Amino acid sequence: MAKGSPDWWLETLSDNLAKRFELLLFYTSSLANHLLAANSEYEWLSIAGSGFLFSAYHKSKNVPAFNSWCFYNLDDTGYYSGYFLVSVANAAYAGVDAKGFYSCGITGCRVSAWDTSTHEYIVLSHNIPLQFNSSLVAKIKNDHSTDTATITHTVMYRLYVSSKPIKLKPKRHLSKYTSLIRQVLKHRFKACSAVIFDHYVVNPDEPEEHQHSAPRLIVIMPDAIYEREFDKIVSFLIKEDVATDIIEKKIKEHHAKNIRFF
Repeated sequence: MAKGSPDWWLETLSDNLAKRFELLLFYTSSLANHLLAANSEYEWLSIAGSGFLFSAYHKSKNVPAFNSWCFYNLDDTGYYSGYFLVSVANAAYAGVDAKGFYSCGITGCRVSAWDTSTHEYIVLSHNIPLQFNSSLVAKIKNDHSTDTATITHTVMYRLYVSSKPIKLKPKRHLSKYTSLIRQVLKHRFKACSAVIFDHYVVNPDEPEEHQHSAPRLIVIMPDAIYEREFDKIVSFLIKEDVATDIIEKKIKEHHAKNIRFF
C-alpha cells in the first residue's frame, strides 16, 4: 500500500478513529522474588503499544544497595536508570540511608525499608506520566561480583487499548518479539492494540516473601475482534509455538480503571 494512496488514507483514518475510542487502562506487571545471579541482568517486561509509565516498586535483598538496579527503555531510545524511575541503587547513590520520602532528581520516592545489615531495601518511585508511543521495556540488574540478589519489581503503567485482554502462557521468553507478534496479528486479524510480555504473581494471597511469579503473554485486540476472533487468535498463537495455553477464559468485561479521551 503506497503512502498517500486512497487506501493508505482510509487505513490511517480508520486507525485514528479506533484509537479515539480506545481506553487509557491501568496495568501492573510484577516480578516476585526473582533470583538474579551475580553480574547478570534480566529483561522481564516488554510492551509493544502506546501509553504512559508512571510508577514502580523495587525490593532488593541479599546484595548491597549500590548493586541493585532497574532500567527502562521507552520507544527504543536506550536503557536509563534513575531518570525515569528510581531503583534501589539510584537511591543509594543519591545519598538515601534511611526510611522516608526523598526527591531524586525529577523523581519522587518513598523508601519503606533500608537495612544495611540484612541488605533489604524497598523503594517506591513515582514520576509524572512518561509517554511512550511504540514500546516500553524494563529490566533488572545485579552487578555484585559474587552474591545472588532476590528482586521484586512491579511496574505500573497505562495503555491506550480496548478493554479485553487475552492472557496466555508463553512457550518461551518473548521480550525481544512483542513488536513482531503485534505486527503479525495486525496483518492476520486487521488490528492489534498491544502485545505485552511480562510476569504476574501466581499466588497473590500469600505473604510477599512467599510469592512467586510466572511469565505471561497478553494480547489486546479491539473489542469487536476479541468477541469475533477470540478462539482463532488463541489457536493461531498456540499453532505458531508462541503460547501453550490460555491463563484465563474468555471474559465479558475487564474491570481495569479507565479514563475516556475524546
